[in-house]
Amino acid sequence: MDVAHCYLKGNADAVEFCPYDFYHNVLAVSTYTLQEGCQPNRHGSISLFNVDEDKGHLDMVFSEETAGIFDIKWSPTGGRLNPFLAQADADGYLRIKMLEGCSNGVEGMDLVLD
Repeated sequence: MDVAHCYLKGNADAVEFCPYDFYHNVLAVSTYTLQEGCQPNRHGSISLFNVDEDKGHLDMVFSEETAGIFDIKWSPTGGRLNPFLAQADADGYLRIKMLEGCSNGVEGMDLVLD
């Protein structure tokens, strides 16, 4: 019973809908792919999607190539206007990103790095 679907260029490792009131339609997705061999490489991506379940659309509004991502989590709601998204990656970093929206909804959304 798919509402929508999208092919990703890696193994989807974590998916999280944003818990903030004005961003419930925002889905964050991270990927992790291990390329084995003499010099193993762990790469991935983080993407944001606008989910419109009424129309059955899943539109990517942001994507960034990264090291492989183990996990992502949105910050708890309360007191903050802009949501934060935490990312734990294969390079050993914990990165915190801030979601910035605009007045016309999901268009123009972006994650501000670190």
